[in-house]
Amino acid sequence: MLAGRRASRGEVGKLCIAYASSVALEPELPALLRRFAQARPDVELELRAISVQAQMNALADERIDVAFLRSPGPQPASIRIPPFSRTQLDVVVSRDHRCANRRRLTLRDVAGERLIVMDDPPGVALGVVSFAPAGLGVGIVPRTLARFGLEGAVFKPLAMANEFSEVVIATRAYDRSAGTRALLEMVAQGRR
Repeated sequence: MLAGRRASRGEVGKLCIAYASSVALEPELPALLRRFAQARPDVELELRAISVQAQMNALADERIDVAFLRSPGPQPASIRIPPFSRTQLDVVVSRDHRCANRRRLTLRDVAGERLIVMDDPPGVALGVVSFAPAGLGVGIVPRTLARFGLEGAVFKPLAMANEFSEVVIATRAYDRSAGTRALLEMVAQGRR
């Protein structure tokens, strides 16, 4: 009977969490997972670094419970995507780029430049950070990646109206599991 009550409160069980690898570099995610693990030591956390589309498919197929990803765009009503955190966007250029000495950059400053865009596998943003200093183009990345900059990479704040990258928490709208509910409540408490 006690075990059933603990399970219904999300104090025991398993919670499968997927994340895009660049999201794991945001300080808010590891901090949340640490608080959750301390508050609920009998809940097993299974963590998976997978691409955004794979996260959405796994969520719909009930292979994961929660997904932390950068805004995935419109989703069906069966998926909830409340905001989790926001990070300033930076433009990454090579050290010898004509704009490397400017304080901030706008999209107009780099118009006509080759934009480094990669598909969505885990670790993709780190690839942008490695190709920009090679002079292969410019990239737009979350500021948290600046600490992983390679030799010759220069990060400049992006100056525009929507200069943030938002991380959301995707869950199934009908998911009433105690573990998911407990995690979402902890996120909500952190915002207050």
